[in-house]
Amino acid sequence: MPKLANTRYGPSSLGLIFVSLFVGQPGAAGAQTITSTPDGARHFIVWAHSDIQPRNTSERQHYELAIADVRDNLPPIDMAIVAGDIVQRHECSDDYEWFLATRSKARIPYWFEIAGNHDARNFALYFKYIRKPLYYSVSVGNLLLIFLSDEVNSSPTEISDSAFRWWRELVIENQDKNIITVTHAYLAQSRLFAHWLYRSKVLGSSRFADVLREHRVDIWLSGHTPAPAHVVRSENLVTELNGILFVNVSGIRKEYGIHTKSRLLVFQTGSPVVSLKLRDHEERAYVEGREIRLCLSHAFTYDGTAPRVSMPKGTVAPRSPPSGPDEPDARP
Repeated sequence: MPKLANTRYGPSSLGLIFVSLFVGQPGAAGAQTITSTPDGARHFIVWAHSDIQPRNTSERQHYELAIADVRDNLPPIDMAIVAGDIVQRHECSDDYEWFLATRSKARIPYWFEIAGNHDARNFALYFKYIRKPLYYSVSVGNLLLIFLSDEVNSSPTEISDSAFRWWRELVIENQDKNIITVTHAYLAQSRLFAHWLYRSKVLGSSRFADVLREHRVDIWLSGHTPAPAHVVRSENLVTELNGILFVNVSGIRKEYGIHTKSRLLVFQTGSPVVSLKLRDHEERAYVEGREIRLCLSHAFTYDGTAPRVSMPKGTVAPRSPPSGPDEPDARP
């Protein structure tokens, strides 16, 4: 049976997962190799981050530092996920334009975002610049990612029943795939830091938990709640929910002296194991002892084709913004 070992959380009976030291040491600069692969295998690397939301122009340096670290010190990234709160302010065209210009410097070909509670303050601007619906899915090989945005301008994440039913149908019908769900806040059942607070969770979390008890979702990524990952629980494997791994991808904007951090997910073709690494962008290094290796439902397959975006029936893709700095992107 899969198990959780060598972590401060203790053993578990479901989901092969263990933590090991990564070759990069804190403070080490320069490019860092992921790992070697068997002949014919290749890596597919996803950069997951959230809560960029600069309150002023000086706080933009936090994301600019992270982008520079990703570009200069990491292997080529195949896809980026932003789990909400791109902006902080209500009237923020300049912040969206800065975000698009800054992210282009990372040289990552595919970007997929959701709206967080701050982005939900002005959906007109979010749709104008991000150009994605509030919920959609992305297929890469046998990996299915389901993106669910905040739909209401409120502190907790509010997901409509129609979006939930669409998510549930995708989960039930795609048990032959490895499934990742992305929301801004996390489920109350995740037992991550502050999961008990009204503002820190998905409202109606029990709807999702009921499905997870019967059908496997491998990973649930979220952000929203700033937490020092070296002190509090920022990832948790929940055995009673079919061994799903909940992960707070950590915030870009510095809060309470916490370093700017994010996560890398490293998939390898032919392998059922995904590696999740915690990156400290200020130290330009992976956080020692915080690599997680999770056994997926299925060995990862990928033939190199571009990600395929799908939307619920009847969804109209938002209009494109005026031309400006941007990089190739899989748009719905």
